[in-house]
This record gives sequence, C-alpha cells and structure tokens, in this order.
Amino acid sequence: MEIDAEDAPRLRTVIEREYDRLYARLKDEEAAAAIRWGGFFRRLSAFMIDMFVLGLFSLLLFRLSGIGFRVGMAAHAHTISLDMWEGAARAVVLAWIALAASYFVVLHAHVGSTVGQWLFGLRVVDRRREPVGYGRALWRWSVSILTWPLLIGYLRILWHREKRGWHDSLAGTWIMRE
Repeated sequence: MEIDAEDAPRLRTVIEREYDRLYARLKDEEAAAAIRWGGFFRRLSAFMIDMFVLGLFSLLLFRLSGIGFRVGMAAHAHTISLDMWEGAARAVVLAWIALAASYFVVLHAHVGSTVGQWLFGLRVVDRRREPVGYGRALWRWSVSILTWPLLIGYLRILWHREKRGWHDSLAGTWIMRE
C-alpha cells in the first residue's frame, strides 16, 4: 500500500495521537499498580475501632440524655411513665443516628479518615486521589447504610481489584493505604 504525500502528515498525526493515548493508558495502569488499596480485613478492623469510639460517644449521649430527662421531669414535678420513656428513646435513637452520620461524614470530608482508618493508615479519596467533600461523604455514608443488609456489597471488597465495596463504587470513592 502506498501513501501519497498528502496523506502522510494526516497519518503521522493519527499515529502520534494513538501513541499518546496508549502511553497515557500505560502510565495510568502503572500508577494504579503502585497504589496500595485498603483491603477487607484492614477496613473491617478500622470499622471495629470506629464502632468502639462511637460506642463511647453513645454511652456519653445516653447518660447525658437520661440525666437531662430525669432532671427535666423532676423540675416540672412529673413522674416518669413508660410513654415518656418511649418518646425519649425515639429522640435518643434519632440523636444517635445523627451522631453516627456526623462522625463518618465530617471526618471523611474534613480529615479523610475516621479514627479507626487513621490508626490503620487508610484514607478515603475521590478519583483524583483528593479528599472527598461533605456531599460525597454524606452520599457514601447513606449508601453504606442502605447496602448494609446486602452484605455481598461489603464482601465485594475481598475480590474487587481496587478493593471497593458497592458503597464505594456508587459514591465514587476509594480507600487507599498511606
């Protein structure tokens, strides 16, 4: 096949563009191979520490709520009934959900890791390996709560190449080891 003089510059441009695209892809693959992802057991251990920290905060929350409830009832000369405890329990459960959401969302958005993740050298990042913002951190937490009953979404971390669960994929986040 002959190439005439008019087609040579165009062909050279196409070849150079294809070479640049392949080179960029190879560089991305090399960079991805150098990344150390947060694996299942490391992440599970970090989560257990986070649950311990949240448990301590929860004990404080429950204790202060109980004291405040009793003091408030005594100040108004009311006796404590079962109906009142049910209402107080609902309020405390909602406060606990807000506490847990705040713990994960604020720490992931502001610092990039929770206490447990920090101890294990893990960090939550976006596709550019930058910290996630508050919106993405809230979305990640919401999706992780919604997919919790489907444990396969968390077990996916075991076999996924980048060690991502469903909540990571849906939120566009990665867990990297530092």
